[in-house]
Amino acid sequence: MGRAEGMSMLGFASFGRLLRLGGLTFLVSTAACASSSAVRVGNVAYAPLPPSAPVDVFFSEQAIHRPFVIVGDVDVREPGNWEVLAELTQRARGIGANGIIVDETDVVVAGAWSRGFGGHARAIRLLDPTS
Repeated sequence: MGRAEGMSMLGFASFGRLLRLGGLTFLVSTAACASSSAVRVGNVAYAPLPPSAPVDVFFSEQAIHRPFVIVGDVDVREPGNWEVLAELTQRARGIGANGIIVDETDVVVAGAWSRGFGGHARAIRLLDPTS
């Protein structure tokens, strides 16, 4: 193998390594941008609801025509996921909420191609009007 062939093989191996490293960096940077949380507030803690339990979605307090208490704050930021309401309601169920008031939704951008939604909501517990 001559000197020129050795250099071209070395360059190809370095280029392949660089591509793998770049791909790994891209995957880690996109995955690191996904986050979600549900934080309880107040003095009353409700048990988590089952995954099939309905969660009512509101976009203002004025749209709620029955008593409720705020049980927490829910945030979701997930590139590549357009199901922000499903994610918000799932997190709300986890802290015992049977409703959410969506305060904010936005587009989440991670890298050159990855797009998704993010959102913030107040998790609420709708109370029985007779109690």
